Amino acid sequence: MKRKDNGLIDLTAIDPVVEATLSQGRRRIAERSLPKDERKKTIREREKAAKRNRVMLDIDPAIMRDLSKLAEHYEISQSQLTSLALVLFLNAIEKGELDILPYLKPINNPRYSYVVNWNK
Repeated sequence: MKRKDNGLIDLTAIDPVVEATLSQGRRRIAERSLPKDERKKTIREREKAAKRNRVMLDIDPAIMRDLSKLAEHYEISQSQLTSLALVLFLNAIEKGELDILPYLKPINNPRYSYVVNWNK
């Protein structure tokens, strides 16, 4: 590791994963020094913010099993794999490489006009 002139280790070229871990550790240390009521408030706010980033989806159990197997194979979380799949899907639609219209089946529903039928 490279050292600065003052003898400290230069962390400017640190890996993003390592930086995330270090910042999480610094956050925890700072939280421990807070009074108990402020600590609880901080934890509640963090949990509330995390909930805003969650989405509940109804996904076919077979697809969930396949996602689970792939995530395990690549040693990543199902959430990360799903995010990657969605980004690739949206990019393919945007580039015109994928058309979802052939998969849409009209339905009689007051909220939605179509249902997706991928079993073609």
